[in-house]
Amino acid sequence: MMPVVRFGVFIEFIFLIFYLTLLWAIYFFVGPDPLLACACFFLYVLFGIYIYKNFFRAFLIFFPFYFSYFWVAVSCAYLEFGVYISEQESYSFATGRTLRLVTYVFIFLCVAICLFQANKNIYLRNYVPMFFLHSQFLVNFAFILMSTILFLLFCGLLIYGSPPVQGITRFQYWAQHPFPFLWKLQILLSQMTFFLGAVCAQSDNGIKFKSAVIVFSTVVLNVLYGDKFSTNMVALTNFAISFFLIKFIVFRQKPVLSHVLSICLVSIFFFSLLIYWFYANVHGIDSYDIPRYVLDRIFALQGHTWWGIDALALDKDFFYGFKQLFMTSSEYEVGGLKMLMYAIAPLDRVDWYVNNGITLTMGGIALPVFCVGYFITFFYVIFAGLCVGTLGIYIELKILKYQLIRILIASKMMWLFILAFNMGDLYLLCSLSFCIYLCLIFFDLLLTKLSF
Repeated sequence: MMPVVRFGVFIEFIFLIFYLTLLWAIYFFVGPDPLLACACFFLYVLFGIYIYKNFFRAFLIFFPFYFSYFWVAVSCAYLEFGVYISEQESYSFATGRTLRLVTYVFIFLCVAICLFQANKNIYLRNYVPMFFLHSQFLVNFAFILMSTILFLLFCGLLIYGSPPVQGITRFQYWAQHPFPFLWKLQILLSQMTFFLGAVCAQSDNGIKFKSAVIVFSTVVLNVLYGDKFSTNMVALTNFAISFFLIKFIVFRQKPVLSHVLSICLVSIFFFSLLIYWFYANVHGIDSYDIPRYVLDRIFALQGHTWWGIDALALDKDFFYGFKQLFMTSSEYEVGGLKMLMYAIAPLDRVDWYVNNGITLTMGGIALPVFCVGYFITFFYVIFAGLCVGTLGIYIELKILKYQLIRILIASKMMWLFILAFNMGDLYLLCSLSFCIYLCLIFFDLLLTKLSF
């Protein structure tokens, strides 16, 4: 049964469509302008408020995608005012790129949310909380596994040292580490907080305390291994998504915005101090240059990849095709994100990035635009929305049924989609692990008779 859409929700959506159409009309008649970029960012904010107010469960599940592109939209608007992009060694200017980005992301999220909402009533009508006794073994096993990973990673710090203490980046650290598989354990630990959130929301105070200790230890560990923000964001948002989803559906409790904002402000303050310390002690930047450098990192970093590729796609009439879109780079041929990097940044700078295992950030929509053009990318974002929407259905179903192993599969698939559709590691969609997870999810959905 299709859900009934309230009339007010429909009117608000029509307003968003009208707003987007008006921005395109202004762009065609007036041309690119920094104020137009700000208006595009404001549209993106309104879109987020609309999702939060009317589709709260969808907002929670798709938050990693909305939030990541939120900062890209901020960055694009900032770049259109004209700033120096150090990675590209060039100055930015107003081009209308923010409008094109927001349009693609708007389509991507709308497709995901529509698919997610169309299936919502199938399994929620008779839902009751499901903390089964037989699940206690899996909960205890998960705690033991995560505690063991924490122990191994802390031992690694004691034996091999910490990147910030040694004055090197985490990329340099892992490139020379004798056991680089520990990095995969660190990422796995941040992914498993998704599982902890689901457990914590329906458990007693003892399990909640253990969960809080593990999440806090994970954040501390990530910092000691040289991560300033990204991995910790994954750990914290994964925990919050599953925790608040259970709280909302079972107990009809939305998070108190004042509390969430307070936590966010404290976290921003903490990570700002951490970033300041990293730039002063690891990157060796003079203290009086750090505030300007931090602002450039915050506002220019996330969107400059899209800014550079969008310029090339408009100015050049060539496209590389699907092979380069989904391929990994080798010593004989360059493809994927590395091809994108060489296209927009100076050769020597990209060589340094590649040698240190660093890739430019947020190439999820920039790469297909560069490889196959604007028109085919329209179908690409629809495909991405369908993938993410299907995963959203699976995530919610597994959390609500308290199927813990499947929750781990869902969290792994979410990580792969974030890397592919946000960061631009599209070669992961052709990997063996992706195919295995995808088959498991579809087979599981068929077993539960969930109609698409």
